Amino acid sequence: MSTETQPERVRAIRKSDGTFRNPWPAFVERGLLHVMKWKWSSSAPKFPKPHEVHELFAPKGLLTADDHVFLRRHHGICPRKSSSAHRTPQESSWASEWFHNAALCEDRKGQISVTWIGHSTFLVQCGGINMLTDPVFSTHAAPMKLPGTPKRMVNVPVTVEDLPRIDVVTISHNHYDHLDTQSVQELVREHNPIFVVPLNMKRWFQGTIQLLDESRVVELDWWEEATLQLCPTTGRLIVVEAPSEMSTELVHNLPRQPTPEAPSLVRVSAVPAQHWSMRTGFDRYHELWCGFVARFSLLTSQNDATSIVTRSVFHAGDTGYTAAYKDVGKVYQSTGSCTQPLADVNPSATPFGVDIGLIPIGAYEPRWMMSPQHVDPIEALQIHDDIGAKFSIGMHWGTFILTDEPVDEPPKLLAKALDDANKTVSSGRGRERRPGEFVAWRHGELRNFTSEMLDTLNRETK
Repeated sequence: MSTETQPERVRAIRKSDGTFRNPWPAFVERGLLHVMKWKWSSSAPKFPKPHEVHELFAPKGLLTADDHVFLRRHHGICPRKSSSAHRTPQESSWASEWFHNAALCEDRKGQISVTWIGHSTFLVQCGGINMLTDPVFSTHAAPMKLPGTPKRMVNVPVTVEDLPRIDVVTISHNHYDHLDTQSVQELVREHNPIFVVPLNMKRWFQGTIQLLDESRVVELDWWEEATLQLCPTTGRLIVVEAPSEMSTELVHNLPRQPTPEAPSLVRVSAVPAQHWSMRTGFDRYHELWCGFVARFSLLTSQNDATSIVTRSVFHAGDTGYTAAYKDVGKVYQSTGSCTQPLADVNPSATPFGVDIGLIPIGAYEPRWMMSPQHVDPIEALQIHDDIGAKFSIGMHWGTFILTDEPVDEPPKLLAKALDDANKTVSSGRGRERRPGEFVAWRHGELRNFTSEMLDTLNRETK
C-alpha cells in the first residue's frame, strides 16, 4: 500500500481588505528600500560576444526537419525580420542569433505544437484549439516607453494580427512583462478570445478593455478549473463549466467531454505560484497571481474504435520556488495511458500527467533580492521534476533585460544543472535526464510534440 501523502491544495491568504498574500514563510516581501539598495549596487548585465552567441545557440541537432513546418497559408504566421537599429554589436548579435522565424504548424491528431514568441508568451496548439499565454507583443514591458524601462532585446517574431485564430488566453498576473494593455486590446479586436485570469483581474478588463464582453473573462482561484469547448455551430471556444461564482447565464449547456459534434475541449486550472501583483503604486496584492495547467481532450477514431486523448501543458507564470509544485505533480500525475475508450472516460477526473512544462529560468540575480519571486535554473529543474513534465521549455529570459545576470547565463546554468543531476544517477539518486528534456529555444521556435513521442514517455511522477 502506498504511503505517499495526499496533495495539499494550499490557497493564498486573503486579508480582510480583499488583498492576497503568499502562504509560505519562504516568501519575504521586497519593498522600495530593497529596490533602491539593489539598483545602487547593481551593474548592467553583460552581453556575450557575437561568436559566443553563435556557439551557444547554434542548433544542437535536437530538432528534426519534421519538427519545423513553415506554411504560408492565409491563416498562417508571416515571418518578421529582426532589427538591429540602436543596438551595440553585442546586442545586435544577440538579437539576430536568438531569433527564429515563427510559423504555423499543421494540426495532427493527439500532438501538441508549441511556439515560443518570447519571454512568457507561448502559442500552444492542440486539437484545433489555439491558446496564448501571458501575451506581450509590445516593444517595452512598461506602462510607457521611457528611457530605463525594460525594452525588448529581440524583436517579436509575429504580430497579433498575423496569429492564427486565438481561442483562449491565460494571464498569470498583472505585471507589465506578463499583461500588456496594447497586446490585449489587439487580441480582443482581432480574435475576441476567452481570457482565463486570476481572482480580481476581471475589473482590470472592465476598466481598460472597452470592447470586451464580460462573459469572455473567467476568474479562477488556485485549484479552480474552467472547461472550454469548441461550439459545434460556431466553431469557437465557449465556456461550458466554470466556478460557481460565475453567472449561469454565461455558461453554455454542452457536455463536459468531447463528442462527434464538439470533438475538442480544454480544461484550464489555476495552480499556486510564489509571487505578487502590482500595476500601480497603490494596488499591491489586489489581484491574485498563479500558474496554469491546460488539459486538452480530443476525440479520436481508429479501427472503428472511438477514444479520447488527453494532452496537458503547465505554464508557471512568475514564481519563486515552493514545495507546492510537488502537490501540483501529485494532482496531475500520470495514472496510466493518456488514451481512453470513450465509454471509460470520467469527465471530471482525467489526470494523465504533464506533457509540456513552460518554466522560467531567468531574472534571478541578485539572489538576495530575487529568490522569493523568481527561480533560478536549478530551481526551475526542480519544478520540472516536481510536476513530472515529460518535456520543459525555459522562458522568462533573453527578451527583456530585467535583472543582473549575464544575458547568456540562464541556458548555461540550466545545462549545467541537468549535467549535475545526471551525475547523481550513478550513485543511485534520481533519474537520468534525456537530451532535450529541458531546453531553451530561439524566439519564434516551434516544436511538434507528437502523440507517439508523448505516449512513449508517459511516466509516473515519483
